[in-house]
Amino acid sequence: MRPLDLQCVIPLLAAASLLFAAAAPAPSTPPNARLRAPAPSGPPEGITRVKLYDKTPNLVAGRDTDASPLEPTVDLYLLKDSPTPAPAIVILPGGGYTNLSMANEGSSIARMFNSKGLAAFVVRYRHAPLYHSPIPLEDAQRAMRFVRAHAAEYHIDPTKLGVIGFSAGGHNAAALATAADSARMDAAAPTGSGQADPIDNLSARPDFVILLYPVIDLTDPAVTHIGSRDALTNKDPSLYDALSPQKHVTRDTPPMFIAQGGDDKTVPIKNSLLIYEACKAAGVPAEIHIFEHGGHGFGLALNDPVLRVWPDLAAAWLARNKVIIAPPSPR
Repeated sequence: MRPLDLQCVIPLLAAASLLFAAAAPAPSTPPNARLRAPAPSGPPEGITRVKLYDKTPNLVAGRDTDASPLEPTVDLYLLKDSPTPAPAIVILPGGGYTNLSMANEGSSIARMFNSKGLAAFVVRYRHAPLYHSPIPLEDAQRAMRFVRAHAAEYHIDPTKLGVIGFSAGGHNAAALATAADSARMDAAAPTGSGQADPIDNLSARPDFVILLYPVIDLTDPAVTHIGSRDALTNKDPSLYDALSPQKHVTRDTPPMFIAQGGDDKTVPIKNSLLIYEACKAAGVPAEIHIFEHGGHGFGLALNDPVLRVWPDLAAAWLARNKVIIAPPSPR
């Protein structure tokens, strides 16, 4: 038998290897890879997104995505045909201070308020893991001041500018409503030009507050949402009392409308009750609606014939507080 000619065999083996590789199935993509990929950063089609700062303070490095901003922004949902400056609302989506629910508690909410005669501004505020307290509140304060500074451009009434927050965004909204408006934040420091930003001289106090299934108390483990508390405070217990809004309600706190499902397993209903009771004790006008069912994170609840009425209840409350003109009563 003739010995094998390696110079002939090696090319044949290589060709066979290539054929086998071509026939072998490609490695499958993990089924949840698409879910893990960060969402691209960008506003909904036709919506303008603007940065809240020319030069963002306390900026850290990382990757900006739609639900996890490196720099705070606001999406503008303006009214096109309002004959007079319109009332307006700043929207703080929820997400446990680790992400932002930009569709369920952002863009859809803005369009709903547009339909009721309010301009709306959806805020992408910074949060964990890259940012902790006081950054989320500073961004909310900056959003209020920014919108007021551009009131003429946006054709809104700066004396009828409120805030709505959902879940952890509800905590941020309640903190905004109960923070001392005169407190100077890091955002008021020189912005790089050697000059303080004049926008930060404006009031950050909302004229009205709407809270949906809000996180409120951070002090009681049985009441708080632990994930939101840990993300906001970076697990620093010395911050829990200072960042529990119900402990800082005064007679100067703006009127509040609160709604939550009584069966919420994520954020106990006690949170809504605490802020409502604090408002009543301080003489702050407040209205609360506790739905028997609803769970957590229901947004507009368009598929629930009971829950879906909360925007109409909120609009009626806004009309009673002379923020909007009451719609005509049905005949």
